[in-house]
Amino acid sequence: MTFIDNATSSMGWPMSPTRHRSFRGGVMFRLSLFNLGALAALGAAFGEGWAQAVFSADTTGLTSVITALFAVGLLLSFLRAHRLGAENRAREGLAPSGSWVAEHRAATQARSAPARAIAANALRARVAGSLQPIRQIAGSLVLLGLIGTVLGFIMALSGVSAGMATDAGQVGEMVTRLIEGMSVALYTTLEGSVLSLWLTVNHQILSSAASALVLALVEEGEAHARD
Repeated sequence: MTFIDNATSSMGWPMSPTRHRSFRGGVMFRLSLFNLGALAALGAAFGEGWAQAVFSADTTGLTSVITALFAVGLLLSFLRAHRLGAENRAREGLAPSGSWVAEHRAATQARSAPARAIAANALRARVAGSLQPIRQIAGSLVLLGLIGTVLGFIMALSGVSAGMATDAGQVGEMVTRLIEGMSVALYTTLEGSVLSLWLTVNHQILSSAASALVLALVEEGEAHARD
């Protein structure tokens, strides 16, 4: 039996069956590994000049807004990964006051089965709610990309008229406006979709770790109730 096992047993909390499923190097490692790979791909895109084209072709500034919102979602992803890692460490020892682990243990200790079920549902809602902003930001990126599509088509079509089409001197200007509008439409949609997918994968990694944490805490509470 390890030191952690002894410490946990001395506090009255038996080791759950999931205790030995290692969380170390888990959520933060997986999240960092994926994001490093994605950043490497992004660096390659910059090296080829593709990423610069997305920003240079957008005259509306919407691509910058999408990038800023994505950066917020990326920061939240790592903050939530840090919180999940801290909760997993707390689960293996003395949980600090205010942690999900401490609150769940207090809500299930010496409680009836219905009370433990309510506490388990509350824990699931609390943990899932902490990840919800990341999912909402990912959805907002797609929406902003679609808004860029609409703006791009409006820009493209606003430069087209029957009179310009019959005037050879204005055909060049009309084509320029069409290209500019279509560039905005396509590049904003592309950026919004790619960055949304990036955040969605982050959310999935975090959700998997959160589910494992909730399962471990629920099993721990049930095991304690049987003793």
